[in-house]
Amino acid sequence: MRRSCQVSGGKVSNNRSIMSQLDSNSAGESRRTVTQYVFRPYSLRTDDLVLHCRGAAVPLAPKVALTLLALIEYAGEVVSKEELFRIVWGGSRAGYTVNSIE
Repeated sequence: MRRSCQVSGGKVSNNRSIMSQLDSNSAGESRRTVTQYVFRPYSLRTDDLVLHCRGAAVPLAPKVALTLLALIEYAGEVVSKEELFRIVWGGSRAGYTVNSIE
């Protein structure tokens, strides 16, 4: 599935009405759906979490990539600290310090 994100005024919007889907499953196969978010000149796929800029891979630490994905998926919404912990760290607060996210 490919989702185009619009960037307007420095904000990313993933308006579902303008998203196009790519079916990556062949007949008879059951695979998880891969989503590609495109926010020019960047793109991010959910299978490998590699950010690309104009075709070149941009290295991101795993937690940074998951944080970016969470913010893209919740574009236009406020994401609470608790929700980020659930998405990125699986709810665990291991390594959390008071000023880490505040």
